[in-house]
Amino acid sequence: MTYEQALNELQEILSGLESGETPLAQLPIAVQRAGVLIRFCKDELRGVENALSDRVYDEEE
Repeated sequence: MTYEQALNELQEILSGLESGETPLAQLPIAVQRAGVLIRFCKDELRGVENALSDRVYDEEE
């Protein structure tokens, strides 16, 4: 899964929650999946941030 795919899925979950289209029985599943996707996205962003920091540090030397 890519960051973009995870973000798109998060947007779909959010749209379903906001519109009321997500059935009540599916709410816990949707919220749990959103949590997994949020953690994935945070990890991806953290990795990019670290890579950029390393690169900037290397260029300063």
